[in-house]
Amino acid sequence: MTTHYFLDKFPHVYMAPLSQFNPLSLPVFIAISLVLVSALLLQAYLATRRPKDFPPGPPTTPFLGNIPDIPLSKPCVTFTKWAQEYGPILGIKAGPMNIVMLHDPDDIHELYDRRGNTYAGRPYTYIALNHVFEPDIGQIYLFQRNDRLLKRWKRPARWLLSQQGIESITPILDAVSARCLKALADSPSRFLEHLRVWAMSTPLILLSGQTHVNQDLLRSYFYRQQLLTGLLEPGKTPPVDFIAPLRWLPPFLAKWKRDARFVRKHQDAFYGEMIGEAVGNWQRRKGGDKDVGEYEPVMTRLLGEGMSKREVKWLGGGLLDAAFDTTSAAIVNFVVALAGHADVLKKVREEVEAVCGGRMPTGEDVGKMPYLKACLMETFRWRPSAPLGLPHVTDSDDTYKGYVIPRGTTIIVNAFAILHNPDIHPNPTEFDPTRYLDPAKQVDEHSKSTWIFGAGRRRCMGDQYTIQALMALMAKIIWAMDMKVPEGTDLSVEGGFDDGLMMKPRENVCLFYNSDDAEDGFGGMLGVRQLLDD
Repeated sequence: MTTHYFLDKFPHVYMAPLSQFNPLSLPVFIAISLVLVSALLLQAYLATRRPKDFPPGPPTTPFLGNIPDIPLSKPCVTFTKWAQEYGPILGIKAGPMNIVMLHDPDDIHELYDRRGNTYAGRPYTYIALNHVFEPDIGQIYLFQRNDRLLKRWKRPARWLLSQQGIESITPILDAVSARCLKALADSPSRFLEHLRVWAMSTPLILLSGQTHVNQDLLRSYFYRQQLLTGLLEPGKTPPVDFIAPLRWLPPFLAKWKRDARFVRKHQDAFYGEMIGEAVGNWQRRKGGDKDVGEYEPVMTRLLGEGMSKREVKWLGGGLLDAAFDTTSAAIVNFVVALAGHADVLKKVREEVEAVCGGRMPTGEDVGKMPYLKACLMETFRWRPSAPLGLPHVTDSDDTYKGYVIPRGTTIIVNAFAILHNPDIHPNPTEFDPTRYLDPAKQVDEHSKSTWIFGAGRRRCMGDQYTIQALMALMAKIIWAMDMKVPEGTDLSVEGGFDDGLMMKPRENVCLFYNSDDAEDGFGGMLGVRQLLDD
């Protein structure tokens, strides 16, 4: 018995000493190696070519596909130009990955709605699911397919996001937006920070009941979200999804690993605060505490239904992150759109004053402001906060309009292209709220601007909540303040807005807030502060 005891079970295996190898075998070894390398290169080359009958698209580069042609900045604009040349069903190769970009509402409806069983999957995201989030739970709603947890979450979520549910939380929306207005009045130069705090505060209260966050924790949350966006944004990290050896790099050579470690650490801390608040709320309700309030936060309700603390913690935290990203980008775009178009701002202010007069607008008032809603719908169209929808993936092979879409193909909706299609929206670069004064245009599949919320079975359920929250805040800002961007500010897509997962104004875009003491009737900013304090 040798030390290689496991070989004794295989008598045909013979371990020859190195000295017994024939030198002539070296050329054979080299030849075999060359054959293997050639086979691997051929496989890699073929993997980056278009599959047979794949949707048309730009020519590919061997081994890279279309990666060299896809810009890191404003890819939605490039995809729009390609679609004009190759058609609305655009086929792209990102290395070995098959990607189909959709640019027509009819195609989206057919594939995402009627063929939802095939097109409702999410692509595998190695960094997110193995380094950022806990692998077995993670951000379930965004990345994984856990039907049991999704169904349990959707029951309270459907009620919360229904018309009845939104009406029940209107006082909360009013309170948080009033607090934001006071912060803007106190320090208007920090408007981006105040709007971010507002965008996080509302869903935080609705999910966990938490009304106050430590400032250090708040700052770490914003920084974490910035890092998280970079980790999830295509092109900002190495292509570890399809080049596996890149996953093995040590952290000192892989910045994405260091960023992911920071995100996960601070994510756990913040989500821990949320679940702690939700558990406390649940225990007080069980004990009959009458001061706990009528509104029952979503996470508290899930705990009461028997979902584990760990599941509720990660699900609630993931939903907060998703709500924050969408809402924070949308509100900043809304503010900048009105500040950059004085004629529109003047008209919408007249509507707010006609409805509210000398009192502060409330969430109940915004239903009587059709022009304000048209301004919001036009903001969604003019500068969509999510220019490219979250990717779906096909769970089986499919054929559509003669094109073969293989299993595992990533499907992405180019919302920017749809919303800037001149055949649907004449003069698409102009900000014109009158496009949406007709309520039918707001819901029509071709003209609607709510593509930023996705489509099909994976469509965001929180669109009506987001619209209500944005209008409640903007009505107050318009009522209390005047605002404008500095003369000469570039508000074009190319020069004035950053993009990635979210399109938003560049950090150097600033606003001037002012209130005319002689005309506003409230004693200027001092009067606004006193009114809010009362």
